Amino acid sequence: MKISLNKKDKLFYGILALFILLNAYWIISLRLLPFIDLPFHLTSSTIYRYFDNPEFHFKEYYEIPTIFKSNNFHLLFTSLKIFPDVEFANKVFYLIYVILFPLSVLLLIKELNGNKWFTLLSFLFLYNHNTHWGFTGFTISVPVIFFFITFLIRYLKNQQNRKIIFIFIFLLLIFSMHFQNAIFMCFIYFVSVFLTFRKNPLKLSISLSVLLPLIAVMLIVYIGDAKGNYEGLFSFLLRYLRDDFINGLPVKLQMFLVADNFYLTRNLTTGS
Repeated sequence: MKISLNKKDKLFYGILALFILLNAYWIISLRLLPFIDLPFHLTSSTIYRYFDNPEFHFKEYYEIPTIFKSNNFHLLFTSLKIFPDVEFANKVFYLIYVILFPLSVLLLIKELNGNKWFTLLSFLFLYNHNTHWGFTGFTISVPVIFFFITFLIRYLKNQQNRKIIFIFIFLLLIFSMHFQNAIFMCFIYFVSVFLTFRKNPLKLSISLSVLLPLIAVMLIVYIGDAKGNYEGLFSFLLRYLRDDFINGLPVKLQMFLVADNFYLTRNLTTGS
């Protein structure tokens, strides 16, 4: 099947390809990517990749209880033996990200019958706050979330059961990338499916069944974390919400009001 494009489409896809290539070149050309937490992630990948190598002594200082956890996608990807080293694998990881991010936005916009030219605005968010901080799992989960939402919309419109398989795969991928995002997407899926099929109990049950294995995996991982010598995820989130977030709201509101001049007026918020 031959696809014909008009001049505007050719111009759009040409610009889109150019922007992707420019960002890909930037990723490739840098010796070190300027993302704050990235060195720690690469260190973990190096330890995991060479953990059983007798030339290294990682086993004397570290232990790997299990890889059956969330937020381990970058670790597993960059430690694959198909790559010469973890830094090369990391470049491939971010190349995949800069390609998938605009394409996932484009696919979602087309699914919503929107103006595809707005896809070009996605490049403004490519190196967002989470990216430059080196939050690898959150970073790669964003385009996957856009793909997930696109397939969710298709499923709700067409109601084809085979699309549930893709939805489950996307949710599982998001879980491996970022635990909190997986919880949020499960909530979005639950609400969307419930509102759509609330008058059809059979369809509702079939649709919600996709969440059961994922919730089971989440519980297994959480219970395993809770048995460790470190603070569990949910207890950490509750403590953060109680001690840091709520108590810090006055400062956050003051920062919002003075925004760009916060550092010039920090005495207004910190008293210093």
